[in-house]
Amino acid sequence: MIVFLGDSNGFSDWILRIAEAEAPSMDVCRVDRLEDLPPTSGAKRFIIVADDMARDMLANPKGWIADHPGARWILAYRDEKMARQLLALRRRCDILASIGLLPMNLPVDQWTPMFRLALSGDCVVPARLLDTDALPDKPVHPRVDPLHASLTPREREVLALVSEGKRNKTIAHELSLTEHTIKLHLHHIMKKISVRNRTQAAQWFLTRQQGGTP
Repeated sequence: MIVFLGDSNGFSDWILRIAEAEAPSMDVCRVDRLEDLPPTSGAKRFIIVADDMARDMLANPKGWIADHPGARWILAYRDEKMARQLLALRRRCDILASIGLLPMNLPVDQWTPMFRLALSGDCVVPARLLDTDALPDKPVHPRVDPLHASLTPREREVLALVSEGKRNKTIAHELSLTEHTIKLHLHHIMKKISVRNRTQAAQWFLTRQQGGTP
């Protein structure tokens, strides 16, 4: 089950429809209040919390999380200050250490792979959340990532399609290449950026896109 905890302003109907399409084997619902959360049934459950409600969760994590054992909590944030606050608290509070992050101010083609990564258990941290230059009172200066720059244009193109959740066969068709060639590109990409699988490669790419890396 996937539960969006927040009102329709935070989680619109189209977000719920996308979630249903991305996780067809799971029930998806939206509730306005913590008290309205469906009871734990033993099934795998994700609770995605709007950042306007997360202030109470961060102030009293035991009162929120302890009552729902086994649930995977994810902060769906539009306010980057809230996301940074969670990252700081994760280091000091064990009960918050497993909460994931899901940025909401994204186009749907970028939001969808981030949603899939959040459901996979990864805590994807966009680079701008870790970069003090990205704070509101300072200008954001794009930086060239030397690892990103080491990829060839074709490798960056393949990696961008992988980050959209596309499989080798689909990527090969779109780029008019063979699946074997796509596999070779992925092998070279993962070696260059020091990751072990395509999920980690997609996460690596998406965090740098969020950080403004060209």
